[in-house]
Amino acid sequence: MRVSHSYPGAAYILPADDGEKNRLVIQHQLLNRMFGANILAPITWKEGDKILDACTGAATWPLEVAKEIPEYVLLKGIDIETRQFPAPESRPKNLELSVNTVISLPPAWTDTFTLVHQRLLVGGLRRTEWPEAVKELHRVTRPGGWAELCEFTDWFAGPINDKFKETLHKVYNNAGLFLDCGKYVECMMRDAGFVDIHVVEKNVPLGPWGGEDGRIQGENLIGVWRGIKPEILKLGESVDTEEELDGWLDEVEREYNELEGTVGLVICYGRKAS
Repeated sequence: MRVSHSYPGAAYILPADDGEKNRLVIQHQLLNRMFGANILAPITWKEGDKILDACTGAATWPLEVAKEIPEYVLLKGIDIETRQFPAPESRPKNLELSVNTVISLPPAWTDTFTLVHQRLLVGGLRRTEWPEAVKELHRVTRPGGWAELCEFTDWFAGPINDKFKETLHKVYNNAGLFLDCGKYVECMMRDAGFVDIHVVEKNVPLGPWGGEDGRIQGENLIGVWRGIKPEILKLGESVDTEEELDGWLDEVEREYNELEGTVGLVICYGRKAS
């Protein structure tokens, strides 16, 4: 049985277990190869700089960033769950991890971070929480600092996936979540007060036709859908039993393996006015 998040009031629908931790590590590696870097924002680091990784999960991103930046830059990772955090002895000295929610960051963090980073909260924030979260990220970014957000936009793989996507929209809507959030990140950043916003969009192969990364992308995406099986069954539409759902997901995955599908992602990075 999968392990769920236990943070009071959290909307996150993916598990918080070792299987999800492993998927997040693979997902990070895919994203890094897709976009070519861990950080796209144009930052020259100096003494006293701090980085916030909101909703850090397994902390894979800050662990890699720590190898790329000067040791005097402090990395702060937050999440609503500690199960996926790396063991203290495996963390660099300049990385701190704590339990916090991005929709209500500590008041003392106002104007603190040179870079604020967040990615793939499509399954973690309610539609009504998204603008609130982006405003919080703006508040804690120091004047002249940058925020960088990465989100899923869409995927295409065939008629079975089209039908499955209809069900997913209902699942996300029932949970108050925002499946199309990636299409609105730029607008939400602008509304929160960020300026000089850059948008980098990628559509990458889904399935073996795209080589090894395409194959892994398909495994990653089906891993997400299998991780939210309880929510799909709770909807009470399309399938009645877990066995039927497993069969449907097998067909969804088959399209990834046989058709030339794609996955879309976007990174938006913007600056807080000085």
